[in-house]
Amino acid sequence: MATSGSAIGVFDSGVGGLTVLKEIRTRLPREDLIYLGDTARLPYGTKSHATVERYAARAAGYLETRDIKLLVVACNTASAVALPLLTEKFAPMRVIGVVEPGARRAVAQSRTRSHLILATEATARERAYTKAIQALDPDAVCAEVACSMFVALAEEGWGDGAIAAQTAEKYLLPLREGALGQRPDTAILGCTHFPLVRAAIGSALGERQLPLSIRRRPPRRRWSRRWSRRGC
Repeated sequence: MATSGSAIGVFDSGVGGLTVLKEIRTRLPREDLIYLGDTARLPYGTKSHATVERYAARAAGYLETRDIKLLVVACNTASAVALPLLTEKFAPMRVIGVVEPGARRAVAQSRTRSHLILATEATARERAYTKAIQALDPDAVCAEVACSMFVALAEEGWGDGAIAAQTAEKYLLPLREGALGQRPDTAILGCTHFPLVRAAIGSALGERQLPLSIRRRPPRRRWSRRWSRRGC
């Protein structure tokens, strides 16, 4: 059984989860962290439900052997598909995903209640963010768009430049105005790889009305006060 001195385990399908790891390190600097990037099975986002569950269980099982006290599923696809399985399989250890926190942030920030979710094929197929957002705000309007090529760009280190810009334009230019009937005011980067393509995504969506969830985060003190009131 994990002890109070054991580590926090974090896994993702590749390098994208390092964005989550960095945030955990910033907020919990005294904690020991163990990261598993499952690059051998990358990408998860194009796989079937059963395959994602199997991969996620294997990754979590490996981290469990390292005596972790908490499991963070940094992969959005694994969070969308396999979180119930992992929560049951590895009880009583706490298992945390990334979909619900992202949904809470989007609902809290949105003024128009209109959300654009950029995700992998599997996450979009599960409608995981739509379900999480509408559980908090039943009248919210959501559009989930599969942008799986962003994963490959991030893994290759091509998160900026002409290729990233052209790919983002291909996916996102038609969505600037018409996808939801009105312009969304939040854009959720529903894959941990996508922040590595953030500049291209922001440019394709239009810099003058850059969606809130891909703007720079407010100063930490202000952020902490705001979100502590909301129970996040």
